[in-house]
Amino acid sequence: MRTNGIAPDKHTFPLLLKAFSKLENENPFQFYAHIVKFGLNFDQFVRNSLISAFSGCGYLESANQVFDESTHKDVVAWTAFIDGYVKNGRALEAIKCFLEMRLMGIRVDEVTVVSVLCAAGMAGDIWFGRCVHGFYVEAGRVQWDAYVGSALLDMYMKCGYHEDACKVFNEMPVKNVVCWSALIAGYTQCSKYKDALLALKYMLSESIRPNQSTFTSVLTSCAHLGALDRGKSVHGYICRHKIPVNSLLGTALVDMYAKCGCIDEALSVFGKLPTKDVFTWTAMIKWVLPNEVTFIGVLSACSHGGLVDEGRKLFGSMKQVFHLEPTVDHYGCMVDLLGRAGGTCRKSSDQAAVKSQWTIHTFVKLVLDWKKWEIAAGIRKLMKGKRVEKITGYSWIEVNGAIFEFAAFDKSHSESENIYLMLDNMFVQLKLAGYVPDTNLLAFDIDGS
Repeated sequence: MRTNGIAPDKHTFPLLLKAFSKLENENPFQFYAHIVKFGLNFDQFVRNSLISAFSGCGYLESANQVFDESTHKDVVAWTAFIDGYVKNGRALEAIKCFLEMRLMGIRVDEVTVVSVLCAAGMAGDIWFGRCVHGFYVEAGRVQWDAYVGSALLDMYMKCGYHEDACKVFNEMPVKNVVCWSALIAGYTQCSKYKDALLALKYMLSESIRPNQSTFTSVLTSCAHLGALDRGKSVHGYICRHKIPVNSLLGTALVDMYAKCGCIDEALSVFGKLPTKDVFTWTAMIKWVLPNEVTFIGVLSACSHGGLVDEGRKLFGSMKQVFHLEPTVDHYGCMVDLLGRAGGTCRKSSDQAAVKSQWTIHTFVKLVLDWKKWEIAAGIRKLMKGKRVEKITGYSWIEVNGAIFEFAAFDKSHSESENIYLMLDNMFVQLKLAGYVPDTNLLAFDIDGS
């Protein structure tokens, strides 16, 4: 265009900036120089695009400067500035900017509401999120489309109000792929992995075709559940329907196979990916110097694959070879690895390595194993005084494509009586076979005699 002597106008640069902002490791300053050169730096349309480009690339100070220099700040400029704060993880500043916008009397539109709801969810500010919901959406000041509804759903999910999120979903006038993907992503982010897979089933029954975003969340749920068969089924759907595999979806596929112990399949998917970012490399754990996140992935893979010796060696190499300090997540992977293999997690624990990263419940268990009864009693009393409650732990198993969930002392199942009878029978058979339970694993009543 420039070679042919054609000068850009106020419509050229906004399109260029929008495309440029999607590139990685780039900045829009070179375009800013051309904008000034052609005297378009005072055009409102161009300035709004500059604000969006600067903030989207992380240059918030430059975006702020362009914003402050604008003689006329319309809803597009304010929304671009708010969205920039959200994209850079500065939720409270985004909310503050929104309140300033309202004080200036600028009318809010649907795009603004989506951005500010994202900020509310990021900040965990349910009160502010409810205010936006009631004042703008329920009152009809903005149109309730798929994007506003999805932003509302996401906000409630991130704030922990799952029932409100489901209510929003059920009340949506139209449920398209964006709405369903938001619901599934919300379930995944809140660790409700079975609900995420169930939502996918309902989505398909409504003849709505999932997209890349949908399957990224679904595969993440499969990885956490260890649901290899379900993950393979999803992968097959992606291949049959020729859904393009971008870096996010590719990373989710690699991560699912790796966490389920299928390293060969993970390598195969990894090798076919057209582009690989840092997250893809970390998920594959190959040809790069491993970090803490890498070891969580490989230890999880060893756990699901039953590779006990390999897991032990890798865990030991964290300090000895890579000079990485194991965290509670790494110890948790080893607990799972040895527990699955019939080992005892306590024997792999290093008393000197137990630091503040350990949760209070894990620390109490280790203190009991070291027979420090008085210390354990003191910690338990402190927990009661602080009203610390243990979060219920769950385990999952996939049998014939169905995922079953278990919790200790749970009797909600209709066949719970028969289940516990079978467990008692199994325990008797184990004792007859020579199994001796480790009484150190039993918690004691510190208030009892």
